[in-house]
Amino acid sequence: MRIRFFAVIALSFLFVLPAHASSWPATDSTGTDIGSTLLASSSAFEPSGIVWHEGRSQFIAVGGDGLIATLSVDGTSVSTWDIGKSYDLEGVTVADTASSYVYLLDENLAAALEFNLDTGTLTGRSWSFISYVPEVGKSGAEGIAWVENDEQSLGTGTSGGLFYIGWQYDGDIYVFNPDLSVSGSVSFVQEIHMTSGYTDLADLTYSNETDTLYVSYASLDVMEERTADGLLIASYSIPGSDQEGVAIVTSCSSSTATITFGEDTSQEIITYSGYPIVCDVDEDGVDSTSDCNDEDATVSKEQTYYLDADGDTLGSTTSTSVCSSSAPSGYVSNSSDTNDSIPNFGIEISGDGVSNDGDASIDEYNTLSSNGVHPYYSTLDPLDTAVKTSSITSISGAKNADILVKYADDSIYRFDIWSIVSKTSTSVRSVAGTAYLVVSLGQRAAIVNGYTGEIIATKFFLFSAKSQAYAWAKTYLGL
Repeated sequence: MRIRFFAVIALSFLFVLPAHASSWPATDSTGTDIGSTLLASSSAFEPSGIVWHEGRSQFIAVGGDGLIATLSVDGTSVSTWDIGKSYDLEGVTVADTASSYVYLLDENLAAALEFNLDTGTLTGRSWSFISYVPEVGKSGAEGIAWVENDEQSLGTGTSGGLFYIGWQYDGDIYVFNPDLSVSGSVSFVQEIHMTSGYTDLADLTYSNETDTLYVSYASLDVMEERTADGLLIASYSIPGSDQEGVAIVTSCSSSTATITFGEDTSQEIITYSGYPIVCDVDEDGVDSTSDCNDEDATVSKEQTYYLDADGDTLGSTTSTSVCSSSAPSGYVSNSSDTNDSIPNFGIEISGDGVSNDGDASIDEYNTLSSNGVHPYYSTLDPLDTAVKTSSITSISGAKNADILVKYADDSIYRFDIWSIVSKTSTSVRSVAGTAYLVVSLGQRAAIVNGYTGEIIATKFFLFSAKSQAYAWAKTYLGL
């Protein structure tokens, strides 16, 4: 609590001379008054706090005598409410852009009051900060901002964020954790000591797009940019005077914003366009001008994906580039398919230097035990000679009673016909131009489906099987 200081300085307001502030950075230094329509409907309105409601695309402004107004970005489409002169409203903030509730800062009560924009009434819920930011010599709670949990490191708010309250008396910001579902449920989190030493803090607002807290000082005509943790980023002299409220409307695509100030003495709401900003909405470390999708932290530049026409999770060399961390339908992130007209799920392709089946071994032979049957060729009819001609490119015998079958997609299967050890290569040939193969080794012979490795029949001959096996296979298959 700061009450222990009151006896010393309660009767005098401390104005600290401003440290060096940079010149106003916006391209617009003249400003435009958008408050004329509001004043025409409510001539007593002296804007003391303002915020941009992104969900409703309108400003919410408050005046000291219990006046509340909404107005469009150009100052038209005005609606006003009067909750009574007993309320000294100095600030307003939005906690949920999808909600009709906003939170009004009352300096007399040193409390946030919940107001329903749809009904134009107070809900009856409020959260008091009077133990930390009481009104002292007409200097009390002047600014309020809502900062979401993921935007700051000061604490985890019960309702997804924290209230930042600016105290005009000492120029510091006091952070509170409210439970917005329970009236009066609020706890103190931390005091942010403002390193510039300015007093007369008039308003503050926070932008999720720029990750910046904007703080105005009315008597100094100064606005500071700070991080949510209070670190000073920049300080600027404001062209106008007596800035009681501050709001920002960002345009991340152009790296500019419109800064709006409520000036209660002149009863004006002044907007300045062309204010330079840097946005990183998804907080991935890449600003909006360079980020192809600043709403998605998983991607910041276009990714290349490859057409997978046969749906086997292997891509061809035909590619597309999109700003997404997920491949478009029909595309994958690799270009490992040597034949994209034939599906090769989990099948190793020979000679491409890639472990297509994901077992870390490159260009090895496929086996039924490791890879299963070929997902495409195993579905073909082995008796269709035309298909066989375009699908099996070579067959050969190997040692130990194995055969090698190479398909048109450059995959090679090693089929184990007999579990024997032999240094002599197995003899193998197609039966009558079909995909059925006759295999022989010594006195053994077998008929094998060249697409699946299935052994259809076996025979043991009295003498060498090689000269007799082909005729036997043709007869057996009825060819």
